[in-house]
Amino acid sequence: MIRLFARSSSDAVSSVVAMTIVLAVLAVALPLAISNFIPCYVKSSEMQRYAEAEDSFLKIAEFYPNSGRLRLRLGEQTPFGFVAATSLKAESSGTVEVNAACDGGNVNFNLQCNISSVKLSMLGRAIPNRTLIFSEGGIVVEQAGTRIVLSEPQIELNHSDDSLTLTIDCLKEERGISGSGSAIVDIAMSMERWEYENCTGYIYVNDSIFQDYWDEAMQSASGSMNFTNKNVTLIVRWMEVKV
Repeated sequence: MIRLFARSSSDAVSSVVAMTIVLAVLAVALPLAISNFIPCYVKSSEMQRYAEAEDSFLKIAEFYPNSGRLRLRLGEQTPFGFVAATSLKAESSGTVEVNAACDGGNVNFNLQCNISSVKLSMLGRAIPNRTLIFSEGGIVVEQAGTRIVLSEPQIELNHSDDSLTLTIDCLKEERGISGSGSAIVDIAMSMERWEYENCTGYIYVNDSIFQDYWDEAMQSASGSMNFTNKNVTLIVRWMEVKV
């Protein structure tokens, strides 16, 4: 009986020691596992959400210059906090001014408008911030202070000895959306057209995104172009974003 009791006590001590070791291992391993799992989970969630948001956003180029609808994925609330902070904003990326006197000075017109652009901003916790911008039919991506043109804009400025045709994209009003879940965004496009005869005047463009393309079209490094005695066709594509 005495020997049996000693063996039982030894088994109990072994169990306590084993449990202590297990708890010690868990105390070390669990924080390590959590510290590795959470960043991986957040990164995976952001990569998936951003890929979905970008795919939806790029559909603008498919229906432009017509109206269309986007189904946009925004941020996501997870057990580890808010991830994939996504926002969309329609804002001005510059200005266009067209001023002319036509028909011997009997007709004067002056058009000033804000150039339309739509910006998708993605602020990452685990991946670098990234912004996509759609403007005038072109798309650029901004990341880490670098801007890359994914597709060129559709700058429409045609002129000959006696005629000039100009198409510009103008924004009706600035509007934005952010938050979590999904959102439906309607891009409404409408068009106005004017024709004038025997016009003398100028075009001035200040475009923060595609100024180089405008300068090339105007054959000018100053952002402006003068014209004399030309028949002018002016087309304005108005963009309105509804959320």
